[in-house]
Amino acid sequence: MKIAVLSRKSISDVSQWSGSIHFLCKALSSEHEIIPVVVPELHKKIIQKIVYYLSLKRIKRSNIYLFIDKLLIKNKLAKIEYDYIFAPAASDLVASGGIPSSDKIIYLSDATYHLMVDYYFFNESKYDINNGNYLECKCLNRSNYIIECSEWAAKDVKEFYRVNSDKITVLPLFSYMSDEYVPVPYEKMLDKTKHNIQLLLVGVDWYRKGIDIAIDTVNYLNNSNSNIKYVLNIVGVDCRSVNLPNYIRVWGRLNKDIPKQKQQLIELYNTSDIFILPTRAECAGIVFSESSMFGLPVVTFDTGGIASYVRNNYNGFRLNVNASYKEFAEKIKFLSKPNELYKFSMNARHMYESILNQTTWLNNFNSFIQKKIQVLI
Repeated sequence: MKIAVLSRKSISDVSQWSGSIHFLCKALSSEHEIIPVVVPELHKKIIQKIVYYLSLKRIKRSNIYLFIDKLLIKNKLAKIEYDYIFAPAASDLVASGGIPSSDKIIYLSDATYHLMVDYYFFNESKYDINNGNYLECKCLNRSNYIIECSEWAAKDVKEFYRVNSDKITVLPLFSYMSDEYVPVPYEKMLDKTKHNIQLLLVGVDWYRKGIDIAIDTVNYLNNSNSNIKYVLNIVGVDCRSVNLPNYIRVWGRLNKDIPKQKQQLIELYNTSDIFILPTRAECAGIVFSESSMFGLPVVTFDTGGIASYVRNNYNGFRLNVNASYKEFAEKIKFLSKPNELYKFSMNARHMYESILNQTTWLNNFNSFIQKKIQVLI
């Protein structure tokens, strides 16, 4: 199939939507022809900024810019041949009205605007909320195929926006790293757990990713008269200026596009035992797919779309959002038992091999589209 991909930036730009658009297109390109359709967002930023100040900072989400999007999209699509339009995280582009009514649209997202209000988006005005929901609803109704990255998001599409469930499917995001997992034999894991447990946290936002909770957790564990030493490795933030004990190691941001830094991250995944991420808000954390790829059980909060990536008592634990660092510590103590660590580690790897990998995602994507085509025929 020829798939035209609508996006605000180049599909090779890994900074766009945490790299998801780049890696999704890379996966699709293995079986389909990808045709990038870039609709720059400079006009959007300028117009929204003007409206924001003219409204005395009350309106952040004006949709006046959409008439320019509409013209740009119409012009760009008229010059190419394609079978489908793929619009990942591009609800406003779909809602602009620039796509011909006969075109088939595959829309992919990890959340809805409704879910983001007071979760990621704060201090939204009544106008912004009405406008945000209007655009989301228009996009969802115009799309022929809707792919959500979690059951949490899919449920909101069906229940809040009243979209027919027949055109919705859930495809969790896969790991974007190459599979360089090194299995740990049971005997070695048994010996290792007698001495130390390596915890890994990967996240770029100190507060939202709950790095403070992770630090409190490892401090509590190491002060609990246990014969096990717990080491916390933090990747993604630079808090080396903070006075931390020697069992907390900060690696800063590791760029996967730089071979040496990518290899360092792979080594951290392979030498860790448990993945901890007390994230306070999460739509679809790709790090959960990465941790499963490396066989790491996860301890996190039960929030957002995490349930599609972490199954309680299988490849980890999702704790109540009000859980304290002590409750995180108790789950980590439980997972530190040799038999449990081995079992949960094998389950995590199985979760990756059966669901959270690129091949499965691509196969399910193709099956969903083909199934819908047959229904239409």
